[in-house]
Amino acid sequence: MVNRTLFMFITTVLKLLTNVVLLLILARNLGPDTFGLFIYPYTLSSLIILIVDYGFNLQVVRNIAIDNNRFHDIITQTLFAKILLTVFVLINTFIFTIIFIISINKSGEII
Repeated sequence: MVNRTLFMFITTVLKLLTNVVLLLILARNLGPDTFGLFIYPYTLSSLIILIVDYGFNLQVVRNIAIDNNRFHDIITQTLFAKILLTVFVLINTFIFTIIFIISINKSGEII
């Protein structure tokens, strides 16, 4: 148990450090304008993943552990909920992006 927890901690820390190092390298090499163009969709996709995940993975494991006979129903309901959240978030992101682009085109600057 302790070995698994330690391994999971080390893996998480390495993943976070790798992301920080890569983003620093990209920021330094791309410059502010190009890095901004890169980081905007990266941030949006990270937020979308965070919203769509919504803790479902932990809930699914718990529900299956409680009632293994309902495995198919639990997976089906979870996937359906994730698909609905994905569609909702993508539509809102699309609308926000269009409004953002229109506001840039009208004034020439970001509002």
